[in-house]
Amino acid sequence: MAKIVPGCLDHAMATFNQMLSEGIEPDTTTRNTLIDCHCKAGWHDRAEQLFEEMKEKGVFTAFENTLRVIGGDGLKPNLLALNSLINAFRDDRRDAEAFTVLQYLKANCVKPDVVTYTMLMKALIRVDKFHKVPSVFEEMILSGCTPDRKARAMLLSALRYMKQAVKS
Repeated sequence: MAKIVPGCLDHAMATFNQMLSEGIEPDTTTRNTLIDCHCKAGWHDRAEQLFEEMKEKGVFTAFENTLRVIGGDGLKPNLLALNSLINAFRDDRRDAEAFTVLQYLKANCVKPDVVTYTMLMKALIRVDKFHKVPSVFEEMILSGCTPDRKARAMLLSALRYMKQAVKS
C-alpha cells in the first residue's frame, strides 16, 4: 500500500477547497480519493468530516435509508452486506448510489475488495459509462486489490465498447 505523505494530502485538500470556492463541484471519484487518503494517513476524523459533507449534499438519501433499516436492529453492515447493496444498486441502474456505498466503505475505513470494484465496473457498464471503468480498475489496483478474471473481463468489455464508439 502506498504511503500517504501529509504535505501531499494538504496540497490535495487545498486544491479541493479551491474547486469549491470556484463553484466546481467535485465528483464522487474526487471525494472517494480524498476520504481514502485520509483513512490511509490515519486522519479518520477528517475522513468522517468529508463523509458528513457528502451527506449534507443529499448524495446518500437512498443509501442512508437502507443503512437505517440495517442499523435499526443494531447491526453494523460488513463488507459482504455492503457489496450486496452495491449489487442491488447496480441491478437497478443506480450507479451513483453504488459509488456512495464505496464512499461509505472508505469513510468507515473498510477496505473494498475485488468483488466491490468488479460490481462497480459492472454498474458503470450497465449505464453506458464505459469511459469511467478504467479509472475504477486503476483505483482497485492502487488500493492493493489484485484483479481477478472477472475484473479484467469488465475492463476489457468497457474498452471494447469505447473502441466501437470511436469507430462509429
